[in-house]
Amino acid sequence: MNIKRLETSRLFHRFGFGPRAGEFSAALNRGFSSVRNDFLTPPAIDAGVAQVAEPKITDLGPRPAQKTSELIEFNIQLRQQLKDLPLWWLDRMVLSDHALTERMTWFWHGHWATAIGKINFAYPMYQQNALLRKYALGNFGEMSQAMLNDGALQFWLDGQENTAVAPNENLSREFMELFTLGVNRYTEDDVKALARVFTGMQVNRGNGNTTFNPKRHDSSPVTLLGTTKSFLADEAINLLTSREDCARFIAERMWFRFVSSEHALPSDFDLSTFGNRNIAELMRSITFSPYFYNSNYALVKSPIEWCVGVCRAFGIIPSQVRNPQ
Repeated sequence: MNIKRLETSRLFHRFGFGPRAGEFSAALNRGFSSVRNDFLTPPAIDAGVAQVAEPKITDLGPRPAQKTSELIEFNIQLRQQLKDLPLWWLDRMVLSDHALTERMTWFWHGHWATAIGKINFAYPMYQQNALLRKYALGNFGEMSQAMLNDGALQFWLDGQENTAVAPNENLSREFMELFTLGVNRYTEDDVKALARVFTGMQVNRGNGNTTFNPKRHDSSPVTLLGTTKSFLADEAINLLTSREDCARFIAERMWFRFVSSEHALPSDFDLSTFGNRNIAELMRSITFSPYFYNSNYALVKSPIEWCVGVCRAFGIIPSQVRNPQ
């Protein structure tokens, strides 16, 4: 493939979901540097996204009693919200002018592993989606702090069941293994220590609101990654995200999803670009890497990527398709 076409294609298909009709040829005419800059620079207003109406997803309140007319209406609204949420997001992916923002929101949705099946309410997932988009190209340390207080994530990983008398290690283990450090960069004692630091959170399942209950919290000193003290949760997260292991792990995850799932992050990759945990700067450094445009560094598209790519190419709006389910 012509190197100019390959470079431009990689931007559209890896930093977005694929070009819309006419976009690729127009990009070739404009020049690669200009196109790359557009991908890396979110606009003040995304005119494409502005076409997508916000869904009517609200806090439905407590579930009504069984065998009541209120419960019937509650279930009707809940089913509608569960249907509207994914279609709204697909519409955003298809219509967005700045595809990288939606692509990164999709990436972080997979990184902060959460699904609607357990919490079974649309509103907490809707709030989480907004949170992921807010920090999509922002600061990873700040994102990590915000995600600890995300009700959907807390509920998914049993954070509301983590108490001083019965510590639950699900959230602490995944926070280190999947979210901030990666495997073999912490010990089982670190998992136990972080679980104690995270005790005391409670979640309203219906709206995703989180609260801290000091009566359920273990404030005793712990040794976490070599540091012994009585940690606040935000102090523990700062410790995790400030480590060199965190910078390498997030760079590895970006590499796996945007460059190659078969070739490891090169040992000479400059991690200093992520020194202040600026996600946009890390993504920029990837686009300047020669590996990003190496034809041997292939990726397999997910079904969502194929679906959104086809919709963008043919101008199909998912929510307007007959029987979109």
